[in-house]
Amino acid sequence: MNRFINNFYLVVIVVSIIIALGMFVEFNYLDETIKQETQKIVELERDYKASVIDNHLIWKGQMIKDASTFITANTKDDAILDYLKALRDSNPSFLTVYYGTVNNHMINASGWTPPASFDLRTRPWYIKATTETKLVYTEAYLNASSDQWIITVAQPVYNQKSQLLGVVAGDIAIDKILDIVNQTETKDNGYSFLIDSKGRILAHPYYPYELSNETVTLKDISEILVPSLIRGDEGIEETVVDGQRGFLAYRTINNTDFVLGSFMEIKGIMNQSKEILTIFLIVAFSTVIVFLLLFVFLRKHIIKPVMSLNRDILSIRLDSQIDYHLHMDEKDIFFELRQTVNGLLFKMREYFDKTQENQVILINKNKELEDSFQLRESMLEISKSIMKTDELNQIYEIILKNALKSIKHAKLGTIMIKDGDYLKVVSHIGFEGNSIKDFNIPIVDSFLYKATDGKMDRLVRIDDVKILDSFYFIKTTENENAYIQSTIIAPIYVAEELYGMVSLDSLDINRFDDNDEKMMSFFQNNIEIAITKHLMFEKTLYLSRYDNLTKLYNRRYFAEFFNTNREKALRYGEQFNIVIFDINKLKYVNDHFGHHAGDAVIVDFSKRLSDIVRKSDIISRYAGDEFMGMFFNADKNALNERLLQFLNDMENNLVQLSNASILCTFSFGIAEFGVDGTELDQLLRVADERMYRFKKEYYKQYP
Repeated sequence: MNRFINNFYLVVIVVSIIIALGMFVEFNYLDETIKQETQKIVELERDYKASVIDNHLIWKGQMIKDASTFITANTKDDAILDYLKALRDSNPSFLTVYYGTVNNHMINASGWTPPASFDLRTRPWYIKATTETKLVYTEAYLNASSDQWIITVAQPVYNQKSQLLGVVAGDIAIDKILDIVNQTETKDNGYSFLIDSKGRILAHPYYPYELSNETVTLKDISEILVPSLIRGDEGIEETVVDGQRGFLAYRTINNTDFVLGSFMEIKGIMNQSKEILTIFLIVAFSTVIVFLLLFVFLRKHIIKPVMSLNRDILSIRLDSQIDYHLHMDEKDIFFELRQTVNGLLFKMREYFDKTQENQVILINKNKELEDSFQLRESMLEISKSIMKTDELNQIYEIILKNALKSIKHAKLGTIMIKDGDYLKVVSHIGFEGNSIKDFNIPIVDSFLYKATDGKMDRLVRIDDVKILDSFYFIKTTENENAYIQSTIIAPIYVAEELYGMVSLDSLDINRFDDNDEKMMSFFQNNIEIAITKHLMFEKTLYLSRYDNLTKLYNRRYFAEFFNTNREKALRYGEQFNIVIFDINKLKYVNDHFGHHAGDAVIVDFSKRLSDIVRKSDIISRYAGDEFMGMFFNADKNALNERLLQFLNDMENNLVQLSNASILCTFSFGIAEFGVDGTELDQLLRVADERMYRFKKEYYKQYP
């Protein structure tokens, strides 16, 4: 019996040690796992917010670059002011946009007029932009009126001779960037903060940043971090911030002197560690008491309880039976020990439940961050396509493709553009081509119209489209008999007018959730900005090439076209003709019928002239009543006969106005490339001389 009892004690001791060691190892493993996951969350939070700020500044920088390009092509103050006002109005995050010339002349979209003593060339943004000769971002500084801290995005403006004309710049308020830092909070006692190169705290949840407050520096929250953050290193470390130990991830914001830090406390982890250690000590102490009781009551009611207890303890399987507990009997001598063990098992179950809950939170957080990164990549691809793609339909396809990539619950979708009282499909994915080709519906029959009671002023999610009283069956590529059952739709507004809508669909009901709506809303805002920017780019490109009255090419584009074809003609020995046209007696029309009649004659002449030229030839308005053309693959004499026939047609077909019929004739002169010269100025001079000789002879015949 003694040997049995000794072996029994030995078994109990060994089992107790194994349990204690297992708990200790499990505790350390879980503690280390949570710390590693916490570090990942902090790094992801840091990278996400830094990337949002980077994209915000890159977007603003691109707008300033576009303004520089516009100013290079349009040097008039009124045109520049209108462009800057439009840029500021369409981008509220700009406090103001302005252009300062090398002569200390400022054009400010806000209308602010600097005092006489103000020299814009001494401002930090002007000095930095002209020194580095590229797009720059300044450090934070007080604006000219000393009432707000700002960052300025500035781009030097050069003419075609690479001479400095001035600097165009836009002011971004610090609080716009601070809103990005403070717009979300890291869970589990975490937050982010922002500092500048001087160690000043710009954004911190415990220290609101206001101009009137005393400046809080990095030293006020942690002496240890000053050297690392001021140098702008990127990394993560375990340290003490605001009196709390935790993990701090930090990174420099590109093109600025800002450093973003994301911090998460590990206070909760330490508290859990203390609880496990306390439980461990309680178990150890209880085991000693049990051993003493076993020794005292060895001969009475000991063998069976010990064996029973040993059997129950050996039955514990934490890996497969987390809800297991020991059988309880108040008459059992080890009743208290069983209670203690069950209490330990209960604590372990709570601990594992908490761990699993944290894992779910971490998984969801990682999914949100992955979705955000995917959305950012999608918006970057759309922004790049605007600059590289001329066709708006290609941009629609890129937008739709990236929308489906970002909102994973959607399997198919369309972009529809307003066309009068109808909506027509301009891009689609997931629908059978013949079924949706040339598809359009009345606006009043659209899902968005019905779901918003005709307002069409907000994003809507329809979990089951059968609740609407109208439905259009369109075949999908998934299945011949499949059709959409749930959808999420966002209206697109350009210049406060309905432009169209984006519809992402699913073949299942109740497929979309709140996160999809949030992602779609963000996507909607960026789509509206992207389309507005592209339309503005198209308008600017059109104005740079075409004459506003006649819709013909202007003189500038004609010169560019000539230079392109000149090199080809010289290389391959090709010939073409330059022709100058001048409308006869247009001044007489203006004096007797008014300038509106003169404009009507110019427009009528330009249309008739365009009708007689081939696709390979081009016509442009030279100046006033003069036009010029470039004719390829035509003999000079044959071209002369063709133009004389055109003149005869003009003589026989009067220009019909509302109150008169006007005879419109013209004079012309032809110059041959390679014969009369190879430079545009030479050819125009020769053609002009011949045109005036023709006019003189024509007036002799028809005074």
